[in-house]
Amino acid sequence: MDTWNKAMEIEPCGAVEAVVRVPGSKSLTQRALLIAALAQGESQLRGALLCEDTMHLIRALRELGAHIRQEGHALRVQGTGGKLRNPGRELFLGNNGTSLRFLTSAVCLGQGVYKLTGLPRLCERPMGPLLGSLGQLGAQVLSENGNDCAPILVHATGGLVGGLVRLPASESSQYGSSLLICGALMRGGLVLELEGKVVSRPYLGMTIQTMRAFGVSVMEESPSRFRVPGVATYTGCSLEIEGDLSSGSYFLAAAVLCGGRVRIEGVGAGTLQADIRICQVLEEMGSRVSLGESWIQVEGRPLAQGDLVVDLGDAPDLVPTVAVVAAVRPGRTRIARVAHLRFKESDRLAVLARELQKLGVQVEQLQDGLVIHGGKPHGGQIDPHGDHRIAMSFALLGLRVGGVRIQDPGCVAKSYPGFWEDLGRLIRS
Repeated sequence: MDTWNKAMEIEPCGAVEAVVRVPGSKSLTQRALLIAALAQGESQLRGALLCEDTMHLIRALRELGAHIRQEGHALRVQGTGGKLRNPGRELFLGNNGTSLRFLTSAVCLGQGVYKLTGLPRLCERPMGPLLGSLGQLGAQVLSENGNDCAPILVHATGGLVGGLVRLPASESSQYGSSLLICGALMRGGLVLELEGKVVSRPYLGMTIQTMRAFGVSVMEESPSRFRVPGVATYTGCSLEIEGDLSSGSYFLAAAVLCGGRVRIEGVGAGTLQADIRICQVLEEMGSRVSLGESWIQVEGRPLAQGDLVVDLGDAPDLVPTVAVVAAVRPGRTRIARVAHLRFKESDRLAVLARELQKLGVQVEQLQDGLVIHGGKPHGGQIDPHGDHRIAMSFALLGLRVGGVRIQDPGCVAKSYPGFWEDLGRLIRS
């Protein structure tokens, strides 16, 4: 397989038998990179993911004064000690929503005016709750176009006083993670209270775990209240980045769609990644799942019939993977509590519904999810709308259904540059 710009046709295959080592977790890589850049001393991040998103973050952190170099499969980061440079030019973040949200808080620690922007889709993604919370902390943070989206202008005065902030948390957990990471460097520390139903809650746990690895404690006073001590110091460390379960979910689902057995290595039962939920979902759909300390294995079996409700509010990146399995499962699958997917790299719910319907699958869009009536999809040309997860999930469906062609296959580089090569090895296994 080759990542040509022209559409790529996926060849159906029979039962698979493969072991796949998935790349490092994108979520962990980005958290570790930012904290290492804010830390005193040097950090080594082993197994860090290098993809379009992380490269945008690396370039921005270099502009802000961190020294970052690649050494084999590791990144070495010389931190700034929380003293960020002002590069005097805009920070361009591509379509990396996580970096936009993380850096909007981080540059408040600097001095002068910072401008954060990116591709047109990034400039459509909501930022209002984070901007409001930073305002509560005394920051001067503005949406240049007055629509609570990027470009974002930050008038930094050398740090934030800190204190109590209340954050609406029903849109994204990334706002909370952004504030927690920078809370350690606020003069008065941070007390963060989350309001409303918190989406993607495990990602906050991942943030807290990463902060602790760099020497900063976070007190969880209740499920919705967190306290970070002020004027704390992140200390450089050596950190192993485990494999990315979002990426691994595609190969685990291949065993379900094609039959056979697939094991992913580099992540296992002890992970804090929310996407460990894929194990429970695939079991509910009829597969056999085994977990070890650093591996997960799925053995495909006949898909379970009947109605199934899958709540993916805490693991929204799994929705495309689950949706393509649901497309062939004999029954009705409701994917629930994922309204925030409308603000990802695409309106992911609308795109999934539209592209599945192209293949003859009956799909209903709900306010917070999808209802998919499984059947026998046929081939067709898939437009992922520049969304890496749409392209990768429909490639899986192509392993079972002949004639599936993926436009813009190169969009997978956003999170998984080696996806097509790894998929090719899976097919040849």
